[in-house]
Amino acid sequence: MNNKILSVVLVVGIATTGFAGISAANNSTNSSENKGWFERWVKRISEKSNHFGKRKGLAHLTEEEKTALETMSDDEKKTFFDAKKAKMKAQKEAGKTVIDKLIAGESLTAAEEATRLEMIAKIEDFGGNHARKGKGEWREIIAKILAGDELSADEEIKLAQMQAKRAERESQRKHK
Repeated sequence: MNNKILSVVLVVGIATTGFAGISAANNSTNSSENKGWFERWVKRISEKSNHFGKRKGLAHLTEEEKTALETMSDDEKKTFFDAKKAKMKAQKEAGKTVIDKLIAGESLTAAEEATRLEMIAKIEDFGGNHARKGKGEWREIIAKILAGDELSADEEIKLAQMQAKRAERESQRKHK
């Protein structure tokens, strides 16, 4: 019986001490320091993860754009990211056009040639670190096409398979 009473008293004492400590921390004059610590922690986490909601994309922003974002309203941020998204989509479409023309053996315009050179530089900067399965082969084939190198028979087969998959995906998107 004494052990049970002693245990209850001990638990209540520990809990009381803990609650008193939390209460004192909340009422301290350092509450602005606590808030500052939290803000620094959130900033550090967001810098490490580079995620804002579903957007992974502060990595592609310049320092000036990141600084400007800090002073923008929510509507301005939405407009900014919509414009950025449209620009990236246009670049992606331009890249697809260049690749399609090169595969078909067509000549490129000056703007398409500039896009081709940018794509080659991007692939070289990437350095072959392929995060997702299957992307490595595709990138190697595209790099050869962009460089004007001849594809092996196996690569020709893989290219045909990839083009068929792409056409299937695009037709599915159109029918949705």
